[in-house]
Parts: sequence; structure tokens; C-alpha cells
Amino acid sequence: EMDLMEPFTLALATVMMSGTWCLAFILASYVPFGKLKLPHAAQPIMKIKLVENILASTYIVLGIKTLLTPQQWDRKHSNSDVIFLLMFFTFYLTDWIMTEIRNQSMTGFRVHHFLCLIVGGSTILVGQNAPVFFVTCFGFEIQSPGTRARTWLRMLGLRHSKLFVLVEHVYFILYTAGRLFIAPLAFHRYFVYTTNPLWFIVVLETPLHAIFILSWFFIVKIAQSTLNNYRRYKEREQKGISYFWLSVNPEVKQLNYYKGKENIPNAMEQEFKIQVNPTYSEVQVLLLDCFDQINSVV
Repeated sequence: EMDLMEPFTLALATVMMSGTWCLAFILASYVPFGKLKLPHAAQPIMKIKLVENILASTYIVLGIKTLLTPQQWDRKHSNSDVIFLLMFFTFYLTDWIMTEIRNQSMTGFRVHHFLCLIVGGSTILVGQNAPVFFVTCFGFEIQSPGTRARTWLRMLGLRHSKLFVLVEHVYFILYTAGRLFIAPLAFHRYFVYTTNPLWFIVVLETPLHAIFILSWFFIVKIAQSTLNNYRRYKEREQKGISYFWLSVNPEVKQLNYYKGKENIPNAMEQEFKIQVNPTYSEVQVLLLDCFDQINSVV
């Protein structure tokens, strides 16, 4: 039986997996998002997110399966473990290389992808701990469906609807559960249930702790956002204005918070800050999307 941890085989598998991601990006570029009546400048976001969803969905399913199956947390990598780890590693490697070739990379993008490559690459090279890695990634990705749904609803002009409020609450709950409990507890297993070389602990601990600290900062912002949403609800209740599920009530224009911050003709265009420059690159639009998600919980 072929051992994917052998150096030559591992290198060959890395090249093949990277090629698969390249093909996925190419195929995503042909998806006709224009037929969904999305703004032209928003379509590059969805092309990238479509490919990202493959990775996120895979790790959500993999994390659930790992949690429901008795595990030896520090077992040696099986061939299937290596394939899933390479999915993670080569996605960020391919995305980074393609972005650099197009001369569209920025500092925040580079730092994020560098940390992902360090964490994924070190887990591959150490030859064990795949179950812990899968569950940790599950904790980071569990809120992804909510993130994607919020993006879609904004683009479809449903920012002020009951459906968006419901999706946002689910997103907040999943984000808090994943980042505050699931991922940290899984990461803790690296030190309690596994025996690893010192270099691996140092290399892995630094970026993950940085991510945890940043996540806890966002959780504070989520708490503030929840309070703001409650204040908005009380204003709607006081003025007798209700949200609709699948459309926007024209009466929301009477609300003070709508007039003060969100009274814009096209919520998607303004919130993603791409109306002023529809020629932004895909990576720039993606980063603006990230910044928007940060601002949206303030």
C-alpha cells in the first residue's frame, strides 16, 4: 500500500492537490452569478467564497465525524488523514501563489495565509495529531454557513429582514461556541493527550494563540452587537414597525438607526465599500468583505 507520508509521494500529492484547487478556482470563475442579479463588483467575492465553501464544508463534516468516533488523538497519520490535511495546506498555498502572480496580495492576506500554512504544514510534517487538527478546524469553521448566508442576504438587499436577523443570531451563537469552547478545548488536547516534539508545540502554539486572542476580541464585539440589535428591536417595537421575512418593509426608512447609519440605496454596494471603485481585484474585494464583517459586529 502506498504511504503518502513518504517524501516523494507527499510532494507528488501536494502538487496534484494544488492542481485540483487551481481547477476549482478556474471552474468557479465560470459560474454565472450575473444571472442572480448580483452587482458586478460583488461577483468576485462569491467566486472565491464558492471555493472556500468546499474546504469549510469538508472540515465541518470531518470535525463532526471525528467527535462522534472514538479516537486516539495522537495516532499516526493515515493516508486519508494526509489527504484532508493536504486539502487545507494546498488551498492556502494555491490561493497565495495565484494572488502573488497577479500582484494582488496585501499584508493582511499574506499574514493570514502564512499562519495557515505554518499550522497545516507543521501538522503534516509531525506525522500525527490529525484528529485534533480536524476538531480544531471544525471549531474555527462551524460558523461558516452563517457567514456565507449573511453575505448572500446583504447582496440580495435583505439586510433589514427577519431572515437576516435569524441568520445573524445563529452566526453569533456558532462563532462563540466554536471559538470560545470547541477550538480551544481541541487545541488543549495537543498538550494533554499527545506527545509532540518541542519544535511542533512552539510552531503551532504561537499562531493559534494569536487567533484565539483575536477571536475573543470579536466575541466582545458580538456581545456589543447583540445589545445594539436589541436596541434596534425596541425602536421598531415602539414605532410599530416590523421586519418581513423575505422582503424589506418600506417603513424601516422611518427608523432612526436606518436613517443614521444604514440609509443607503444599495446595501451590498456600500457595506462592501466597492461602489467607489468597481475595478477592485478579487483579493481586495475579499479583504473588504472581511473588514465589513468586523465592522458589522460593532
